[in-house]
Amino acid sequence: MKPFTLLLLLVCAMPSPVIAQESSMFLRWEVDSTRSTVGFDATSTLHDFTGICNQVGGGAHASLNALTQTAGGTIWCRANGLNTDNDGRDENMFENLGVAEFPKIIFSISSVKGVLSNGHGTLTLAGAYSIHGISKDRSFPIDVSLMPDGSLHVTGRSKFLLSEHQVVPESVMGIIGVDDEVEAWLNLFLIPKTDTLLQVTHFPIHVTETVSTPGIDTNIREFSSQLYTHLDA
Repeated sequence: MKPFTLLLLLVCAMPSPVIAQESSMFLRWEVDSTRSTVGFDATSTLHDFTGICNQVGGGAHASLNALTQTAGGTIWCRANGLNTDNDGRDENMFENLGVAEFPKIIFSISSVKGVLSNGHGTLTLAGAYSIHGISKDRSFPIDVSLMPDGSLHVTGRSKFLLSEHQVVPESVMGIIGVDDEVEAWLNLFLIPKTDTLLQVTHFPIHVTETVSTPGIDTNIREFSSQLYTHLDA
């Protein structure tokens, strides 16, 4: 039996007095488009260059007391908002990215691992990059700082291959090529939206799994976590 199926059966079999239902709030943050930028660093035959986009949006949500279990959200930028300070190169880039068909580059957050201390710390962000309509899972470290105005400042970098997203940069004049590997970076400011908190219930659970195989010592594994369920308003 798969562990997840076993977990569901055990949770369903728990007598009601064992489950303590508590209520808490998921905080929601919205990208401050006036201060946030994303971009990439790349290498060409002639020199290195940087693409910058300040047309950034989206947001994130989490309970700071249970960051790993509750973090989620979506961050995006306008693909045609990227600027490498070279009109000809930008035109080629927009064609390679297919901006007419895929107007946004999107990162969907699946998890955040780590602990903040007094609103600061280095965490591991995991999720899916969607570029040129191709989605790939990635994880990378981010630095998070709580600012005096209550916003979160988030920075991070992630290297990957453009070819993984079926993006093949065309050479300029047949001689100036761009390397397949780029390093994407983000410099985000997230504003807390206290008027739209998400109320949830969470159920503390504790599972003991025992696996016994003839001729092999019995293996006992204990697992503690919480199940979260959104409460409709």
